[in-house]
Amino acid sequence: MHVEYRAAWLPFDPERGPAPELITLATAWVEQECAAQDTTGVVIVSQKPIDAFYPEPIQAFAARHEGTTKRGSAPRRTGPGPVLAYALLFDAMDYAQSLARGSSLCAIEWPDVQLTGWAAARGALNLCTGETTPPPPDDAVELLDHLRMVGNNGWGDVPGKRDAQQLLTKLHAAAPELTAAYVTSYLFGLFDVSARAAKQLHGMATKAGL
Repeated sequence: MHVEYRAAWLPFDPERGPAPELITLATAWVEQECAAQDTTGVVIVSQKPIDAFYPEPIQAFAARHEGTTKRGSAPRRTGPGPVLAYALLFDAMDYAQSLARGSSLCAIEWPDVQLTGWAAARGALNLCTGETTPPPPDDAVELLDHLRMVGNNGWGDVPGKRDAQQLLTKLHAAAPELTAAYVTSYLFGLFDVSARAAKQLHGMATKAGL
């Protein structure tokens, strides 16, 4: 299943970390989406409460709108709407995507889950550059799409593992610059990939040399 939404992202800056002036780029984008859609937003975080543990722009956004976790209470608004995803693992990102169906989602990246591949699959706006995230090379796109097709069972059964390993080996030869993290997040962006399946794919991609 592929959930449609307008996407933007804030890549992690290893030198500046979660600097408030960077995070404000993400909150401002979601605020604009809320205004355009005449609705409220929601920020999804890894744990509550949304207090001083989080950067000030995240606290302020949650106060103006609302904030929750994957296992927390559902948003008060009725229906989908703009979502701000702050430093989430794949299982929580999946929840954030479901809330953004037909609307907008902005993801703030954290080193634990690299989102360059997700952003490429989604054609997400890079808020640091103002440009759309480019897709991988054409040869890689074809192989990645085939990898998606053999992942119906999360690459967990024997045929899925076999076909995935063959495709990942070809992918490494065709696009050696792609990493296991990129491939995993790209497939997550293409279709509904569980956190368990993402871990499985990442392990196979690493084994294939990516």
